[in-house]
Amino acid sequence: MSPTYKILIWFALAYGVLLPTANAAVILVPEAVLSDYKLLVDDRAPTGVKDFRGPGSGRQIAEVILLLQALDAGGYSSEIRLRTSPSMAQTLRTLVAGEAHLSGTTLWKQELVKFESRIKPSFALLRSGEFHMGLFGCKGQLKPGRPKLSELRLVADQSQAVEWSALKGVGFKAMDSSDSELTRARMVCLGRADAMVAEFPAASQLSIHRGGFTLEAYSQLKLTMASSRHYPISKKADGSQSITIAINRGLRVIRRKGLVGRAMLHSGVHHPKVKDWPEVELRSNP
Repeated sequence: MSPTYKILIWFALAYGVLLPTANAAVILVPEAVLSDYKLLVDDRAPTGVKDFRGPGSGRQIAEVILLLQALDAGGYSSEIRLRTSPSMAQTLRTLVAGEAHLSGTTLWKQELVKFESRIKPSFALLRSGEFHMGLFGCKGQLKPGRPKLSELRLVADQSQAVEWSALKGVGFKAMDSSDSELTRARMVCLGRADAMVAEFPAASQLSIHRGGFTLEAYSQLKLTMASSRHYPISKKADGSQSITIAINRGLRVIRRKGLVGRAMLHSGVHHPKVKDWPEVELRSNP
């Protein structure tokens, strides 16, 4: 990475925005993700990151780093601006309007179909079958062994249409919804649900902590999405064609180098403790 490239990214992180500059790639990132990105990368050049573990580690943070590495590996040499966005809905509206070039975090392929006239997907960062999640119950309340899904009351987020549709096809005893992860954790630990769906943590232990509640992964079971995840790219933003070419070329390069697999391993998506667990394939029909 050139010194200029590095300073521009640091400036975007420190102050949130940069003055408009011609030929700059504007990448929209959730505020919390951008904060964790800065914590994890620290003073390292993101294109040189090979260890994705540490403070702030997680899938979305890894996605931002991998995007920057793909742009670099694909030959993109112009200015890059990381800018915060309050929600994915706002990110998509901004991309549709051509006021930014792409999202720094990925979406399911099915989620991008309805925007195909204004937004194009990059090549897949995660291919079908590469995205893993777990079922988490309240610590001390889990029964040993592999759970029977038909006996579990699940709480998930119905607004995540692709995942919700896929989960409905599994055959849980019952499904309830909340768009708050803290509320979902509370429902599980207060006995209103047996399990919630969550990504495996980056930490070595298969437990997550939310608002004073501790939840642990049900053993011998992982959920695998039969869908791919892509970076959304604005078709309307100036210069998007050259950015698309660079991203797609670079994604092939960093995958061959093993960086995508390493990032998913370090961020918990491919948690080493669940490597040999039986899989339940999730297929969405939104």
